[in-house]
Amino acid sequence: MPPSQIFVVRHGQASARAHDYDVLSSLGARQATHLGTHFARAGVRFDAVFAGPRRRHRDTARHLVEAVRAAGGDVPDAIELPGSDEIPLGAILALWLPRYIDTDPVARAVAERRFDYSDDEIRALLRRAMVAWADGEVVSPSLPSFAMFASRIADSLAHLRAHAETTLLVTSAGPMAATLHLCGHAAAPTPAATMALTVAIENCAVTRVAADGARLIVADALGVTHLPDADRSLM
Repeated sequence: MPPSQIFVVRHGQASARAHDYDVLSSLGARQATHLGTHFARAGVRFDAVFAGPRRRHRDTARHLVEAVRAAGGDVPDAIELPGSDEIPLGAILALWLPRYIDTDPVARAVAERRFDYSDDEIRALLRRAMVAWADGEVVSPSLPSFAMFASRIADSLAHLRAHAETTLLVTSAGPMAATLHLCGHAAAPTPAATMALTVAIENCAVTRVAADGARLIVADALGVTHLPDADRSLM
């Protein structure tokens, strides 16, 4: 395996229709276990494991690490990496939703924390809000821009490269999409396309990036072949 690689993983399924989203579902825990077992059986060895600051990040990493060890692999405990956190979606929605709650019933339901609509309808709404933010249409002095978010993820990737040769990062769909954008991948050519991509990234998907001199290039993107079809999810 070539040196200086980063495996970026989206967390397992969280609790999208519960009061606290930031809790892995039983499926999310199972997805993380599948991935850890896959890494162990494939002989992938990590010099370091990192996780974003959310509970869903840490718990995905924990289940994954436990599965690697249960399958006979050797892997270190996860280290928290705050800079790899998700986009500020709550703040974006707080600014964006009031524009549409009088005309869009899905927007009103989301604003009222009601889950009366399908996952597809909710994802479509979130996509609109995130694209608007990426395009600079949702702004506030306290809200980081897309450029600031992408810079934060770039700093996190640089930290991983400096830390060890082969690292694993468990984070969210936004940072994973930003990683593709920063690497110049065709799936995320612009800020708007990058944010649109986030709603299509499956839980426990894996993107592998490798060093090419001073820059990173995508070696494999958004893979989920380690998951049984019945255990794949998007929310």
